[in-house]
Amino acid sequence: MRISTWNRRIAITGSCAALVMAIGAPIASAQQAPAPTPVAPITLSPEESAQVCNEMVPKLQQRTDHPV
Repeated sequence: MRISTWNRRIAITGSCAALVMAIGAPIASAQQAPAPTPVAPITLSPEESAQVCNEMVPKLQQRTDHPV
């Protein structure tokens, strides 16, 4: 049985692609995700807390009560 040049090229290309995937998969899976950054607590002064409760929260409530 005679193999044409194009069939040989397709076979070589497919073999190379399979080899690259077989070698590349373990390398890619060995990478670890970075650790999450710790979150610091937010401390508000009494004045800031009053501003949030008296000014900002009512505005947010109005926007949610009346959707655009």
